[in-house]
Amino acid sequence: YIKSPIEEEKAEISVHFYSKDGTEEEQRNSLIYYENTYLPNTGVLYTSDETFNVLTVFDGKVTDILDDEFFGKCIVIEHTSTLRTYYYGLDEIEVKVGDELTSGAVIGISKNNEIMNEKKSFLLEVYHNSELINPETFVGTKVTDYN
Repeated sequence: YIKSPIEEEKAEISVHFYSKDGTEEEQRNSLIYYENTYLPNTGVLYTSDETFNVLTVFDGKVTDILDDEFFGKCIVIEHTSTLRTYYYGLDEIEVKVGDELTSGAVIGISKNNEIMNEKKSFLLEVYHNSELINPETFVGTKVTDYN
């Protein structure tokens, strides 16, 4: 099963995934405000007052480590040929490109970023067949559901 990317009760979801099919309230709660602009959230933003570990949600291979202008460091993990997860806004990265990981492995820690500057945070994005899917409905499912 797909695990949560955080240890229990270490952080909470502060900005949900933006769905074009969501209610007006759901859409309003899934916007990120940055530099006088509202942006639809492409993943789930987890935040906490304290630093927290970020975990891989399933077995996979680190295929890239990127720098994002908004969130900072990003780790890309390929779980299957059609399923990838992106972990944005990490500090003290614990992995390198090519590492084979098991579900629940610590890959880095949360950090302050330009968007949630008073809190520690990180953003999880999930791509299936190159399409964004809602990480909240993804956690708890089976990887075989995405083959």
